Amino acid sequence: MNFLSFETVTVRGEFVTLDLIIWQRFQRPMLGLVEAAYELPENQNLAEKGEYIPVGTVVTIPIPREREAQNVEVISLWD
Repeated sequence: MNFLSFETVTVRGEFVTLDLIIWQRFQRPMLGLVEAAYELPENQNLAEKGEYIPVGTVVTIPIPREREAQNVEVISLWD
């Protein structure tokens, strides 16, 4: 996955997971981004902290490049 940049987020509440942080940032499913975030050197010990990230933990989130739009042929059943 090719990344444009990275953002850092400080966890400020309890019961926060990495996928929740990513959902709140993008407001849509981001396939493979949780795994990519765990692989970043900045987040190397994040998985060891457990399911919920402790308050005050700084998490780095990769921001993927936008993919080029693909032309899709529309098929109408009533034409």
